[in-house]
Amino acid sequence: MLKGLFITFFFTLKVLAEPKCFAASISLSPIDPSDCGDIFQIMGEMDKVWAPMHFSRDKSTGFELPHRWHIKSCNVLIDMLDEGDEDDFPLAVVIQEASDLVRTCVMAPGMPKMGGRNYIGPKEKMFLVLAGNKAPDIALQNLRFPANASRFHVLPSVRNITTA
Repeated sequence: MLKGLFITFFFTLKVLAEPKCFAASISLSPIDPSDCGDIFQIMGEMDKVWAPMHFSRDKSTGFELPHRWHIKSCNVLIDMLDEGDEDDFPLAVVIQEASDLVRTCVMAPGMPKMGGRNYIGPKEKMFLVLAGNKAPDIALQNLRFPANASRFHVLPSVRNITTA
């Protein structure tokens, strides 16, 4: 019960960014929501999923970014907007935000099922990308995610956690 209260409290205080769904694209392929569900199950089984974690690109502290999970047609990628950015929150928040993208951008009627992206975390300095499997490395590396009106961030190469 405390876990649910924490997440509810977290989302009540947070100003939610509007998720952006991807349009049909030659670089992306449709996502099967059950593949994403398999990823969420694996993420949920990680140690300390409910405990606050430190997210940054610094290899010596916390959860190292960028990080990508991939199963069949579903790719979930998280990274910080800028090199020095960091944030602290439970991995459960990443799972919730990713599942919200699946509901909004993949399962909603009329959507092209290509995935989407959103800012996440209390500071909204981290982003989440949910994308299909056709040429995922090229597609994920070339998606531009605006940090604000004056700058753009191009996704770097990412480590893969892939299962068949």
